[in-house]
Amino acid sequence: DSLLRKSLGWEEGGREEAAGEALQKGISCERTFRPTGDEAELGETLRRLCASLAEEMAARQLRGRTVTLKMKTSDFDLLTRDSSAARPVGAAEELQAHVVPLLAREQRRAA
Repeated sequence: DSLLRKSLGWEEGGREEAAGEALQKGISCERTFRPTGDEAELGETLRRLCASLAEEMAARQLRGRTVTLKMKTSDFDLLTRDSSAARPVGAAEELQAHVVPLLAREQRRAA
């Protein structure tokens, strides 16, 4: 049970838990879309994902320090890259400031 809870991003302990509820440790905004190498389209997709995630975080009153970009290549390899912020972030612009450089770095590697 403990391993399953951790794999789902839930952690026991820390703050007081309400009637056995676990604390959420992570939140995601994953989407599957058609393959593209078009930088403008990828940038717009990232913008929309960051806006959606920021909205969900605001609704739950969450902020985070580590932002992770998860990508699947045309060869179906799964890549995850993360960036840690000096302070908790939650606004779409803050999230973008972390994921855009991660995507740009991967695009340069693929070129």
